[in-house]
Amino acid sequence: MIAESMQVRLQSLGKMMITALVTTLLAIAFFAFTAESASAHGYVENSRAHLCAEGVNTDCGRVIYEPFSVEGRGDFPHEGVPDGQLASAGLFLELDEQSYDRWEKVDMQGGPFTFEWHIHANHSTNTWDYYITREGWNPNEPLARADLELFCTYRDYGALPPDHVTNDCVIPNDRDGYHVILAVWDIDDTMNAFYQAIDVNLSINPSEPSTPEPGFPGDPDRFGEYDYWNTIKAYTEGDIVIHNGQLWEARWYSRNDEPGTNPNGPWLLLGDYEPSDPGEPSDPGEPSDPGEPSDPGEPSDPGEPSDPGEPSDPGEPSDPGEPSDPGEPSDPGEPSDPGEPSDPGEPSDPGEPSDPGEPSDPGEPSDPGEYPAWDPDTIYTNEIVYHNGQLWQAKWWTRNQEPGDPYGPWEPLN
Repeated sequence: MIAESMQVRLQSLGKMMITALVTTLLAIAFFAFTAESASAHGYVENSRAHLCAEGVNTDCGRVIYEPFSVEGRGDFPHEGVPDGQLASAGLFLELDEQSYDRWEKVDMQGGPFTFEWHIHANHSTNTWDYYITREGWNPNEPLARADLELFCTYRDYGALPPDHVTNDCVIPNDRDGYHVILAVWDIDDTMNAFYQAIDVNLSINPSEPSTPEPGFPGDPDRFGEYDYWNTIKAYTEGDIVIHNGQLWEARWYSRNDEPGTNPNGPWLLLGDYEPSDPGEPSDPGEPSDPGEPSDPGEPSDPGEPSDPGEPSDPGEPSDPGEPSDPGEPSDPGEPSDPGEPSDPGEPSDPGEPSDPGEPSDPGEPSDPGEYPAWDPDTIYTNEIVYHNGQLWQAKWWTRNQEPGDPYGPWEPLN
């Protein structure tokens, strides 16, 4: 009886343990599911992913269940997801299939247009950026950075967006036919962004200009070279802002730490901001002024001291007797005057200003000894390389894209 009772108890205990284990596993599965759902974020109306979820696009894979989760590395285009994965963010690879007739297209005209985001989970926002394929792009090749140009942007500086976000933009009115618009929602409190490809059939709008006047809604150039300091934006080392008419550079990470209020704080004063001369803050252009030092050529005005030659009126110089007139030079004071013309020798110092050649040293960086040669197998983001006698700096993520393409990822430096 005792043995039988023990057996019953053990069986009961075993059932309880199994029940507890199953409950635990179900709880883990539930939290995993809810965590995955919480990672759902947002999509653009009529995007490639959205039309997949609506059944308009077919053979899309699992994005039909979560068109709001096309998430990848942010800071596009300098960082971001690799070329060829811009539509999928590397997650829903079917979205990267690219040909002229692979996806349904949305009819759109050049001119004003409002993009609508449906947000499923809010995030502090950095920017909302909109890119469009260039004229002459190849619709049968994987989508790449070199195919795109920025035409509209909004900055939220870390603000939390509502559930429904609209951005007014102006669609370029200088192209028609099949194009892809890439909308990128860049997140402020993570390193990620959400990518939405929109396939459009563009037509020219005769009532709109081919190029809008500067300052149009979403104009990417309306911000200027530097942003104004913002209380809710997070800044990292090297960021430059405008505050109270001055330029400040971040020395380390900070948020809501006002420039100028703490001498030992995160901000380093660079100087006064002069919006009328945006080039000044970046003084890099000034080295080109070396042409001014070439003004030392003005010291070549020493030729004017050569005016002492004026006494030597053209014909008079032929009268060497005058200058060499020992009697006059016997006046020590006067010979000292010739000494002054000899000061022109000082202007010869202008030879030193000829050092302006040194400012031209900006060209010296082209010395391949200072920078590595471009390598097709190396990944670049913003590095400087040497190629074909020229210095180039990467504008965004690139690999095996040779410097020299005016629409490519490389910018010439000299």
